[in-house]
Amino acid sequence: MLSRLLGLLESKLINKYFLFIIFIYFIFNRGYIYEDTDCSHYMKEYKFPVTNKFRSDKCKNLFNHITKHYSTLAFCKKWLVEDGQESHALALKQLCDSGHINPYPPLSDSLGCYVAQFEHTVMLKPTSKEIFSRGDDY
Repeated sequence: MLSRLLGLLESKLINKYFLFIIFIYFIFNRGYIYEDTDCSHYMKEYKFPVTNKFRSDKCKNLFNHITKHYSTLAFCKKWLVEDGQESHALALKQLCDSGHINPYPPLSDSLGCYVAQFEHTVMLKPTSKEIFSRGDDY
């Protein structure tokens, strides 16, 4: 894939000094990816218009807590419990249904077989490439 990107650089289809983030997904079973049923990670929708219309006070309090502590960073249900938001399931579902919060369920290729994800950040220069994310998984 990197040789293909370098070929595009030489053919002037992309500019010099482009920064690429490459996501690699390893699947081990059927080859088809779907979103698994049990969702544990969520993130606030940063483009959602500011509104005070919530279905309940619990919903409003949970949204304010998420905004104050996580802003647009991803969070999980366990962290909400650790923060003292004990009975948050219904309010979190209502926030997801209204579009204030986005759910991010795990990816699977069959039941109980999760997909591994790796990320690498690469800069293409006119004469070379630089890999910023070199680590144990590379």
